[in-house]
Amino acid sequence: ADEEARALASGVRVVSLADLTAPGADPWDTQPREHYDLIRALLTDVPSATPVQVWPFEVWRMRMPQRELDPRGLMIAVAPDGRWVGTSQLAQTLPAQPGHLHNGLTGVRREWRGHGLGLALKLAAARAALARGFTHSHTGNHTGNAPMLAINERLGFTREAAMVTLRWSVEGSE
Repeated sequence: ADEEARALASGVRVVSLADLTAPGADPWDTQPREHYDLIRALLTDVPSATPVQVWPFEVWRMRMPQRELDPRGLMIAVAPDGRWVGTSQLAQTLPAQPGHLHNGLTGVRREWRGHGLGLALKLAAARAALARGFTHSHTGNHTGNAPMLAINERLGFTREAAMVTLRWSVEGSE
C-alpha cells in the first residue's frame, strides 16, 4: 500500500481504458494516437533477444479490436499533464481456462520509471480482474527484464518452464 501511494503521489492517475472511453464509444477510437505512441515506446524498450517489431499505426488500429481485449482490464497511467505514461494489459481471457486472464504488456515510459508505477498498474489491473470474477493471471517475461520479474514475483507469480523461440530460414531467403 505504501509503494502504491508513493507511485500515485506524483499526481499520476491509474484508470482503465473503459473509464477513458465515452459511453457507447469504441475504446480503440479513444485517443488512438496517444495509446499507440505509448505502446510503441514501451514495446521498443522491452528487453528481447531480437528487437520487437511494432506494427504501423494503421495496422495497430485494425488489429487491436480483433484481439478482443476487455477495456476494463487495460489500465493506463495518466500523468498530471494528461500524457499517457504507462499501461498494464490484464484484459485477454483464456477461453480454455475459465477464470484465467493473460497479462500482456506492462510498462512505464522511461522518464517515469522508478516511481512504482509498474506495480501500481499491475495491482489496478488485478483488482479489475477480481471484480469481474477472474482468479488467475498468466504473463510472460524476457529473462533480462529484471524489474518486471521482480514486480511479478512480489505479486505472487510463479515461474514456469522457459520458452525457447527458434527461427529457421532458407539460405538466401532473407
